[in-house]
Amino acid sequence: MKILIYISVFLMMSFASIFAQDIHFSQYKEAAQFINPALTGRFPADHRVVLNYRSQWSSVAEPYRTMGFQYDANIKLNRRAKDAIGLGLSFYDDKAGAGDMGVGQIAFAVSYTKTMDSKNFFTFGMQASYIYNHLDIEKLTWDSQYDGSHFDASLPANESGYAETFSYFDFNTGINWEFIANKTTSYYAGVALLHLKRNELKFKLNSDEILHKRYTVIAGFSKKINSTVTVKPSVYYQHQGPANEVIFGSQFKYKVDESVRNKSMLDMYFTLGAYYRYGDAFIFSAGYSYMNFTVRLSYDINSSSLAIVSKNKGGFEISLIYMTPYKRAYRGSSLL
Repeated sequence: MKILIYISVFLMMSFASIFAQDIHFSQYKEAAQFINPALTGRFPADHRVVLNYRSQWSSVAEPYRTMGFQYDANIKLNRRAKDAIGLGLSFYDDKAGAGDMGVGQIAFAVSYTKTMDSKNFFTFGMQASYIYNHLDIEKLTWDSQYDGSHFDASLPANESGYAETFSYFDFNTGINWEFIANKTTSYYAGVALLHLKRNELKFKLNSDEILHKRYTVIAGFSKKINSTVTVKPSVYYQHQGPANEVIFGSQFKYKVDESVRNKSMLDMYFTLGAYYRYGDAFIFSAGYSYMNFTVRLSYDINSSSLAIVSKNKGGFEISLIYMTPYKRAYRGSSLL
């Protein structure tokens, strides 16, 4: 009975809060266009494609699944000054629970990077998006369908005043700063404001629920320890309405030495990462990169009060990244 109470409370809280909150990825570095438009085009190649997939809470109820696609281009304006324009197209679809309740978005982003001097680069980004919300009412069960011992979907729901779909346009903006201290050390920091336009959420027709503005902050640095090992600590914070999320941790990047293998196999990397989402989960990740391609896996181990029901099982996530053209000077994927 105690477990049933936990599940009921959790599902009710999720149903109420999902109206006004966005998706989230544990692999936030691989979700660049979803967290800050100024990160569009900020990678060491000309074109980049990223596929994201996340599944969570499958041990509690129907899994919450999020799928994302990102494409962006890095267009150099001045090779000497390194000024550049970034253009991006992104899409995601998120489904939550038995009613396939969720949200989808298609967005177009543009960024401009200004070279302040040989070490400082400042980027400003804007993004326009079309967002659609969906809910399959027929898949839900209601209290009127409980006959005292179980739910009977054939009984009338006696519910009205709900819309299964609605959509709206939105706008986001952000800035990002990069500092190249020397050949082994670099720093970055970015801030974004998402949902500049006030939008009402209309699943419940008489509701005055609004989509809260979302503020994101990301910062970190990269330090090359020696010829093969690089450490990359980072922190990510987002705030939206009553919800806050803080993730911090580090990746460790290992470059396979060409002297111990076939030299025709260029730029091979492995990474291991450990992060903590404050008050919620420990996140462990592993990645592999070879020339143009990168794959990264992560898993959330739930540490909140929900762990009683979830048995510490959280979310599985995978990202696939392709960048082109491959250039020897790039030394592999900056995403790792």
